[in-house]
Amino acid sequence: MSKPYYFYVSGMNCTSCSNAIESFLRNSNLIKINTFHADMSTPDPKKIVISLSEEKENEHESNWKTIKKLIDDTGFTCENYEFPQVRDQKPALPLEKTQTTVQQEASQLSALFSSAKKIITSHWLLGGLGCITGVSLMILTMALGGLPLAVMIPLASISTLLTIALGAQSYYEAWKKLVQSRTLTMDTLFSISTISVLVVSLASFFVPWLPMMFEAGLLIYGFRHIGIAIEDTIKDKISSAKFQDRAPQKVRLYRHPDFKKTRIDEIQPNDIIQVKPGELIPLDSVCEQDTLIYPTIITGAVIPKQFRSGEKILAGMRLANDAKPLSLRVLKTAKESYLARLD
Repeated sequence: MSKPYYFYVSGMNCTSCSNAIESFLRNSNLIKINTFHADMSTPDPKKIVISLSEEKENEHESNWKTIKKLIDDTGFTCENYEFPQVRDQKPALPLEKTQTTVQQEASQLSALFSSAKKIITSHWLLGGLGCITGVSLMILTMALGGLPLAVMIPLASISTLLTIALGAQSYYEAWKKLVQSRTLTMDTLFSISTISVLVVSLASFFVPWLPMMFEAGLLIYGFRHIGIAIEDTIKDKISSAKFQDRAPQKVRLYRHPDFKKTRIDEIQPNDIIQVKPGELIPLDSVCEQDTLIYPTIITGAVIPKQFRSGEKILAGMRLANDAKPLSLRVLKTAKESYLARLD
């Protein structure tokens, strides 16, 4: 008995169809059918399992082609079960995605939306939009003089809507501060000035002698957003630097009979350290001798002050250049020092 041959046959919808195929194959002189089974319980295409009475070695493939051709000759479409020929069929997609894949896609989508929102709400973008539009409108009106009403109405509409969009946050903040705390802020000033400009400009359509100043509101909020962008940039640069970074990473710690350089985070209260002239006081300490120290970080003054032995000094102060090396008794660790509290 031969190895079984598997086929998928399309259009074989009833037992009469399968009987017709079986009869045709058994009457063929090309092959000798031993068993023929058609599974009619599955959706189309139906599976057929065939075995031959005789099969010589290395004839399995040629016999399969012969059987397939015979089935095709009966008017049905035959496909190999082992190696089905998929025609006009798109590759199947997985029905379920793993939780990790879903989370990754959600994270990527969230990052994409965050980036888009950051770009759209960027003060640099809003400021540039307001200034460029305002300057362009001003040049247009100055160069062409009086524009036709059919042109001015769309320009007025666009300018008004853009001014309101650029100042939406400012209007909200001004109203909130006015209602909640009864205070006037810079947002109040921007709101009053731009609303006044818009009202006067819109009224000029009906009262000819009033000025038309739609570009003013755009320029006001354009420069405001640019100012905020510059301020944020400066803050980012300043915030990236820490006060603790000013302190030396290593200090001279007294270990009998001499001072040895030690990491600042290893220094503990009551340790004795030494600071040389011109150096920064690394930790909150107590003077072991009289000396001159610049308390600039505390008072802002650039004049040295006399400190007596036993007097407390703070991290961030600087020993005067003409002073002698100063021995200090540490009061607080680096994480608890004055510089750390400033951060």
